[in-house]
Amino acid sequence: MSILTPTLGVNFAAEGSASGVVDQLTRFDHKLGNVVNGEKGQKWMAVQMTSAISQYAAVGVSENWLAQPLTIAMLNDGWFVGFAQIALTKGKRGWIAVSGSDIKCLALKACAADVRLYATATAGVIDDAGTADDLIWGINAVTAASASAPATGQAIEIIATFPSRNYVDPVPQG
Repeated sequence: MSILTPTLGVNFAAEGSASGVVDQLTRFDHKLGNVVNGEKGQKWMAVQMTSAISQYAAVGVSENWLAQPLTIAMLNDGWFVGFAQIALTKGKRGWIAVSGSDIKCLALKACAADVRLYATATAGVIDDAGTADDLIWGINAVTAASASAPATGQAIEIIATFPSRNYVDPVPQG
């Protein structure tokens, strides 16, 4: 999976400091909350991390574009949902995938393929079992996690269409 999109000049695999300087001596010139197009129909959001985020973790994003590993409480409070495709450092700015295919996310052991997914008690990790309140609308598993996956989760492939806590009908009624 390539996460560098030269046509946009955006390196989704880079993170930068809050002051705007990226570790690799380039600038992070993107306003927090901006969503840009990537490859394979992917959309990426610029966020700032308030805690360290593991590679492939499900991410909760506040209305101020502050990100941390997704919890059930964040989901139920209406936070944006995204997915870290690289490990992200507390206090840095970076990109999370919010929509598209060929996205990876951490899942609990034996999480099935071709199913709806739920937030879990393990921050940043999803599963195929949960309650209606934990359901993340807009994501489906493409691959399954093995029965021997670690408690911290195994990376599986998902398809995401702007995931959220509440279902939003794309065709307004009325």
